[in-house]
Formats: sequence, structure tokens, C-alpha cells
Amino acid sequence: MIIDITELDDPGFNYDTDSYCKEDANPTPTITGLAGGVFSSTTGLSIDPSTGSIDIAASTAGSYTITYTTTGVCSNSSTIDITINDLPDATITDNSPTYTANITGAIYQWIDCDTNQPILEETNQSFTATKNGSYAVDITQNGCTNRSSCLVVNTIDTQTEDTISSFKLYPNPTDGTVTVTITVQKISIFNYYGRKMLETSNSNFDISSLTSGVYFMEIETDKGRTIKKIVRR
Repeated sequence: MIIDITELDDPGFNYDTDSYCKEDANPTPTITGLAGGVFSSTTGLSIDPSTGSIDIAASTAGSYTITYTTTGVCSNSSTIDITINDLPDATITDNSPTYTANITGAIYQWIDCDTNQPILEETNQSFTATKNGSYAVDITQNGCTNRSSCLVVNTIDTQTEDTISSFKLYPNPTDGTVTVTITVQKISIFNYYGRKMLETSNSNFDISSLTSGVYFMEIETDKGRTIKKIVRR
């Protein structure tokens, strides 16, 4: 009697990555083993059983196990885990001229919608417009990026103040970005104990590196010098 022993089918397959965003193109796996098998998945993933192509838009965000089962003489199967991530919430709270992304713990990049370019160093959850224009924010979480709607700002008075006593300072309290409506020579920021914490020559600057608390700003201009109190939230 002759006995034939046949090895199990090779069920090898793979996708180009193990994590997808809801905006990505539908991925199709590469079969490295025996072709002609059947794909299946845990509930919630829309997958073509013949090709293994995933319909991301029709799938629910979550983690899934995909199984490929061969249909040869000695059937075999293998599995791969993938994750589909929702796009982050890109809604904004409008406290003009300060705007705040509602989602926390993400990566932020504020955008000038008029040029479709990122605004240099504007990577905090909140952004304060210093001139009229149109602005949005790109929010990245779990490797997925979503852009908010553009907000039109047309209420900012671009003229600087003439006197040291009449200029404006906003927002106050602030999460980071500060604007003063006067041309400055130097701004020095001191903590409660009189220690200098920051110095700048810009009318628009960022104090997000400071801890929460009350600070004093010594503002020097060609009109004179004054001290203002500011609160870092």
C-alpha cells in the first residue's frame, strides 16, 4: 500500500499596513500562498470573500481579525489583525478672534485657508487670529488627519494704537498665544517673584511654555513703558 502525505496548503497573505483611516483607499491583500481561497472577518468589517478587498467606507471603525482559508486538498488558514480608525472630530469653538479645536490630546496645525498653507508655529489646540482672513485646523489622531471648516475673520482692527495707555492685550486669560495692539520694542514677562521668564520684541507671541498662573508683562515702546498682568490658563 502506498500512502501519500501531502503538506498543508500555504495560506500566506498580507496587507500593506495594519492600520487604516476612514478616508483611505480600499486595500486589497497580496496572497503569498495558495490562491483561490476565501476571506472572512469578525463582525463590522466589509470584506470581499473572494479578493479580500476591504470596503473602508462601509466598515465600522474598530479592530478586526481577517482569516484566509485555502480550498486545496489540505485546507489551511491564517489570520491578520487590522484596525480602521475614525477621522478625528474637527469641530471648533469660536471665541473670535480665538478659536479652539474641541478634541483634546491630538496633534494640531492651523492653516491659512487663503493660501492653503500651515501657519508657522501655530500648533496648539487654540489659535488667535491677528489679522483678517480665513483659517482652519488640521487635527491628527491615531495617524488619521481631518481638517475643520474654514472660519472667516473680518472683525480685527489692524491699526496699532497710538498711546501706551490705550492699546489692547488679548486673549487674557490665554492658553498660549498673546497679541498686543501696539508696536513694541521689547516685552519682558516676569513671574510672581520677579524672575524674568520670557523676552520678545514681537507684538504677537506665545507663552504656552509657561506654567499656569499669573504673570506680569513689562511692555516697552517708543511711547513709553507700562506693566500689564496676564493669566496663563
